[in-house]
Amino acid sequence: VHPHFLNTLRAKLDARIEAHGDQPFWTIGETFTGGWQAGGGSEAELIKAYISDEQLYGQFDFPLFWAIRGAFAHRDTPLTWLAEVATGSATYYGAGTIMSSFLGNHDVTRLISEAAGSELNSCPGGSSVVPWDCPPEQPDSAEAYARLVHAFVFMSVYPAVPLVYYGDEIGLAGAGDPDNRRPLPWSDLSEHQLETRARVSALLKARRANEALRRGEFTVLVVSETALVIERKTATSRAYGVFNLG
Repeated sequence: VHPHFLNTLRAKLDARIEAHGDQPFWTIGETFTGGWQAGGGSEAELIKAYISDEQLYGQFDFPLFWAIRGAFAHRDTPLTWLAEVATGSATYYGAGTIMSSFLGNHDVTRLISEAAGSELNSCPGGSSVVPWDCPPEQPDSAEAYARLVHAFVFMSVYPAVPLVYYGDEIGLAGAGDPDNRRPLPWSDLSEHQLETRARVSALLKARRANEALRRGEFTVLVVSETALVIERKTATSRAYGVFNLG
């Protein structure tokens, strides 16, 4: 997207919509990048390049996404690294920036399939077209759904607008594009899927009901490779996110 387009769009939104009310018309972009690097790095710099008072309010936080996926789905990323990325990302993009956190989208494999250890790179016999030739089955492991819920817990306590990509709230399986765009099942859900949806619903309702989870200052109180305690607080509200993967 050319910067001139974003400059024009933001100017017109400011003049035609925001000038007539007291709320921002939130604009968000998707710039597909890799992981967080020391101090942010080139991946975060690319995302930040489109955020300003003249362009976007925020972007989907891809560097944070990869750290969340590594920590909770694969369990091969220490929570010390997740805390470093989360703390850095919370301030890196500038005051007033409204970023969005997410666990999946239309461009990446489904987190539940990653958590279940499904083969997403090649089919038996060597085919590399997994989304077409051998898409992963719906997981039946309680552990995979638990890992997904842990990721939702983190997203619920992190200071960004959480995006729920359809189907993630029930742990819908999927490899890469186009298998990550399966039809959403409206019935015949497994017990694991029903329980996951109930837990995700409870988490987001808690976020809506607690000012600290939406607006509060973000602080990492305790962190080790397998444990993490996050505090969110305002003058009148306080909440905690506690993780123990040990």
